[in-house]
Amino acid sequence: MTHSRAARRYAAALMAAAVELKAEESTTRDLQLIAATVRDSRDLRLLIASPIFSAAKKRTAFRALFGPRVNAHTMAFL
Repeated sequence: MTHSRAARRYAAALMAAAVELKAEESTTRDLQLIAATVRDSRDLRLLIASPIFSAAKKRTAFRALFGPRVNAHTMAFL
């Protein structure tokens, strides 16, 4: 339950920032791209779930995968 509550708070904060930046559509596209990539990549799902990889390594992987493809404000929330 706590996990869901935290996820809702992050989602609300991300969308509030997107509204402030007038970037709702691009943020929505970013999130759709990220969701589709995670859904379609077993390796990425395993990386995300694995306790073996540090948060820093996961962040590096996300930056490499999505940094050039999504807005900076979206990356800040990943």
